[in-house]
Amino acid sequence: MKILMILLAALSLGAAECRVQSDGALKVKWEAYKTPLKAGVKGSFVGVSSDIPKEATSLNTLLEGRKVFVQLKTVESGLAERDTKLLQFFFNWLEGQTAEATVLSLSGEGKEGIIKIALRLNGKTVEVPLRYAMVENLLEARGVIDLADFGALGALSSINKACYELHEGKTWQDVGIGFTLGVTEVCR
Repeated sequence: MKILMILLAALSLGAAECRVQSDGALKVKWEAYKTPLKAGVKGSFVGVSSDIPKEATSLNTLLEGRKVFVQLKTVESGLAERDTKLLQFFFNWLEGQTAEATVLSLSGEGKEGIIKIALRLNGKTVEVPLRYAMVENLLEARGVIDLADFGALGALSSINKACYELHEGKTWQDVGIGFTLGVTEVCR
């Protein structure tokens, strides 16, 4: 009996408990499109906060049900003049100063899958699927929204008029959205 107890104790010591940890460095990104050739313009937001914990038992429990808040007036495109135009002729046309995303679910196998979020923008909430992949210790998620779904065609028209020549008369209503978050698996 004593040998059996020692064997069970040794086996339990060898079983590792694994958890996922977030580095808290959540980055929210976007890509808008201009010109008939659909040239991309990328950017991000500086004012991002969330209730994502530092540690959980799995990626699902780390993210599901969590909220992300984006301060729209903190847009950054890499060009101060463009940021000013985006604020004046797009974001100021939207209702509210914050976009809110709630993670509804994660599905997939291994290191990639789909994250479904409920995105609230301009007073409207729309379910949006994002494809995600784990690349080393970085979770990358990307999807596309249609500004018409959020009642934001007036804001789109405003930025198109302000940048008509530069955009060659075409500003697209689909916008790429996504986020990155450092995530590591730790086994003890």
